Amino acid sequence: MYPAASWEYELTMKIFLYIMVGVGLAATVFSADAVESSALYSPTTGQLFSRLGNDLLGGHPKEVDVAMTFLQAGILLDEQSAREYEQFLRGAGKACGSRQDYSDTIMLSLRRYLDRKSDLEIVAKALGCVVDSANSRQERESILGRVFNQLAEANPVFGSDVATQLGLYAVEKTDYTEAVKRFESACQLNPYNLLAGAKLLELRSQQIPTAAKSEKLTYLRLRLTADPADLEAVVEFGQITYQMGLYVLAADAFEYAASLYAWLRPNVPLSDEIAVGWAESCYFVPPRQPQCMAIADQLRKAGKFNLAVESVAVLSAQKLAKENSKEQAFDEVASEAEQLLISGSRDVTPAQIGWFYCFVRENPEKSLAWCNKAFAQSPEDPAVKSLLAYAFLLNRQNDMAGQYVQTAAENDSVAMLVRAGLEIQNDQKQKAAELLRKVLDLPIPPAVRNKAEDIFKQSGVEIVADASGELVRKNLTDKFGKNIIPAFVSPDKLFSARLNFNGTEFAYSYTVEAEIVIANTGSMPLIIGREGLLTGRYQVDVQVQGDLNVKIPCLLEGSFRPARPILPGESISVRLDVNTGKLEKILFTYPQASLEMKFSLYLNPSQNDDGTISSGIRGIDPIEAAIRRKGVVLTKEFLVQRLETLAKGQEGLKIRTVELFAGLYAEQMAYQAGVAMYRHTQTESTLLSDAVRRAILDENWKVRTHTLILLSQHSIGLNYAMTLSVSENLNDENWPVRMAAMWLLANQQKTSFQSVLDWSCQNDPFWLNRKLAVALGGKEKKEPVQAEPVPNEFEPQKQRP
Repeated sequence: MYPAASWEYELTMKIFLYIMVGVGLAATVFSADAVESSALYSPTTGQLFSRLGNDLLGGHPKEVDVAMTFLQAGILLDEQSAREYEQFLRGAGKACGSRQDYSDTIMLSLRRYLDRKSDLEIVAKALGCVVDSANSRQERESILGRVFNQLAEANPVFGSDVATQLGLYAVEKTDYTEAVKRFESACQLNPYNLLAGAKLLELRSQQIPTAAKSEKLTYLRLRLTADPADLEAVVEFGQITYQMGLYVLAADAFEYAASLYAWLRPNVPLSDEIAVGWAESCYFVPPRQPQCMAIADQLRKAGKFNLAVESVAVLSAQKLAKENSKEQAFDEVASEAEQLLISGSRDVTPAQIGWFYCFVRENPEKSLAWCNKAFAQSPEDPAVKSLLAYAFLLNRQNDMAGQYVQTAAENDSVAMLVRAGLEIQNDQKQKAAELLRKVLDLPIPPAVRNKAEDIFKQSGVEIVADASGELVRKNLTDKFGKNIIPAFVSPDKLFSARLNFNGTEFAYSYTVEAEIVIANTGSMPLIIGREGLLTGRYQVDVQVQGDLNVKIPCLLEGSFRPARPILPGESISVRLDVNTGKLEKILFTYPQASLEMKFSLYLNPSQNDDGTISSGIRGIDPIEAAIRRKGVVLTKEFLVQRLETLAKGQEGLKIRTVELFAGLYAEQMAYQAGVAMYRHTQTESTLLSDAVRRAILDENWKVRTHTLILLSQHSIGLNYAMTLSVSENLNDENWPVRMAAMWLLANQQKTSFQSVLDWSCQNDPFWLNRKLAVALGGKEKKEPVQAEPVPNEFEPQKQRP
């Protein structure tokens, strides 16, 4: 053993010695230029570097430039692999704000990665970093404008996102013609781009009302496809179709809304807005008139009384001859309403009872009495003023009626009825008819519509049906099929999700691969994204049991977005890297531990009041899956066999073997520190360290690189002999080996390694190694260094060694 001070001093001097020897060999070792060095090819090493880069970004966000260097290295080692470009883009999305500009490499990676199967969440975050790095809105707009056509061709859905952003830039410039063009393009590329659809509606608000309503209904129906739990969208769809006289569609929409409301808020009475809309729509569809009475019964059973719904129910019953005496049924409803009001119920107001006596159970005396009470409570309410004016009209007090509607709003249906009634009494039937046409174009209750039609008949002018509603219905049918509003299915039944692994039982050092599989089990396209039923957000927790018992909350969290809608009957899979964080540390550090891992996947994760996590979708439980990792059983024969593999085996076997010996070495250190408290076989420390040293100096550069990264990734302490062996790799002819050795020693030696970093960032012939040395704190050359070879470095090589 060496004292700490002399140990470091002697080691530093030996490292310098190796470097100086390397300088002498520069003519042979470092004679190849950077392009030739970058032609090294190793998918396994590339994946190792890429995973290291993303792990660093996840656990050490301050080491952004170090992490990005390893991600770039991953691409260089496997330039044809879309997976490496994906890993780089995934890291780039976390590296926004870095002092280094990675825009060129990001744009190159986008061209290589983006297609119709890509994860758009990764693409969006990476491109966002490029755009955000621009200094002005004009520059950001220019960047997106240049790449729009290429991105739209590679993936129309992502192209739609870019077109939307360009449209928003145009709005900032008040160039509304260009904005409309961009938003139209966005909607053509992706009809489910709800932001573009909303902006397009907003900009077209000055067009003719019917066209605006048609587009609004299409937009709302697309919203319902994207999120079948969008209560606001389906209610608004029902309200607009009711206003247009499309009562079948309105009834379908409100019925869907009622079922959705019950699913979202179980044991809560149906809202008045939905109940009234549903009942009034059904009234105008004869086959559905019995539902009006069923809706009233549903509210009563829930302890609610709604006078508007009760009125429609009685009107429907009278039409269906369900009641022998219309007047008696109305009187019973009115009596109950009055009694509820007297008892202090909030379900009824004087204005509602006044309205009932004005339009449902017409009674001039009672209507005036109740409307006066309503006016006394709310003298400034325009709707109450109009209602009182109508009561005056019923009581033939025309002057008072005209006085109270003077300041009414133009779209106040009751005020227009009053004015129409006054015009008829003044023998101005044509003016009355014009007012009544406006009333019939408004979303009015059945009782008011019946009254308006009665007054219309008094005018002697023929009622001409509006055909625009039928054109809108046909347009919706062409786009969404015969069943424009689908039958309600609870949202948790519209998809299935499972967590799959590439096996159920694994040996030490074998990679565990996991994926989320989501299938569309509904009848509409399944849209996954921020505005969809499934947002794409997820969280994975794991419970480790067996020889070790550890709970790891939030092992993984992130989001994904498929490149297109998932059609009914189709499914997608999303790869998850569960070999990360604390779980990866456990699996590596304890080779002899037999472990069971129980994974819990949460979709749309939401935190409960007690701090626990659950799915944000009602009815969706955590998705569970379990796998086992068998512990290594150490025997003399087994160790001899593994040592022979390390000496003579193939590359893949060597790498798995060095992982085993490094893991056993880490396990022994954990045991000595009192951490590994389970029964395991002790192995001679020298045997393990010598095995690791042999791998550090292996003739295969890929094995050496893998070993060095393994030691640094898991912070395995090096003894003097191991450190000396690592330092020999600082002059290796293969740049990945030098990179791994520099990273390992920089972490192990800290400040004593500064001079080596300074030398490397000024003298290493490969640009990526110089970049890593700078990121680790090395001093750059004072003269400017040309950093442009990046695009050329990433061009695929025709020949590989």
